[in-house]
Amino acid sequence: MKFVNLVIHNLTVLRSDEMGPARIDALLVTHFHVDHAASVPYIMERTTFKGRVFMTHPTKAIYKWLLSDYLRVSNIGDEDQLYSEEDLLNSFQRIEAIDYHQQVEVEGIKFIGYNAGHVLGAAMFLIEIAGVKILYTADYSKEEDRYKSEFLDIASFLEGQFGYVELNDDDNKITINMDGITAVVDTMKFDAESDNEAFKKRVTEIMERVKMAIKPVSDIYELAL
Repeated sequence: MKFVNLVIHNLTVLRSDEMGPARIDALLVTHFHVDHAASVPYIMERTTFKGRVFMTHPTKAIYKWLLSDYLRVSNIGDEDQLYSEEDLLNSFQRIEAIDYHQQVEVEGIKFIGYNAGHVLGAAMFLIEIAGVKILYTADYSKEEDRYKSEFLDIASFLEGQFGYVELNDDDNKITINMDGITAVVDTMKFDAESDNEAFKKRVTEIMERVKMAIKPVSDIYELAL
């Protein structure tokens, strides 16, 4: 098992007005539901985005027909649609389908897709940038009758991917973001290696309870995103 010391200082939060589509190298689509994928043709055909787009093979197959039906049954007039059927078909040709566990690298950014267990083809992406690993889960399922997620045991995943997490004396604030509502978890101070297990246990408890992502709000650590 490989252990990685993960520490991020002076974490910069990008604002939407500072990060236009032209600066995006890759777009990772987790699954075909319209609240996650419906804007892909617009981004690819109607903006300055010139990057690459990735999704799993099942997601790509279902995505095409789902959005095509969406355009046909929508009550929105053609003049008000964000994109056309032609935009959908043109952009579809440029989407790259990947397999689970396939590592891809784009402009120095590495990522691997894992089964998210949400719907057929749904993926969560383990992304590595400059030695920092981020798990982008999007929607995932822990139900036994669904497509089983590969990361049911979040604690084991954190241990396997990050091992010992070095902590400093700065504010250790973690927020829970759920349906657009953000709550700040009590500030935690961990300054010794002996507290590492307690920290990971606390993070795991939060993730298990809200079943959503955890994001840093100060210049600390990205354990999972």
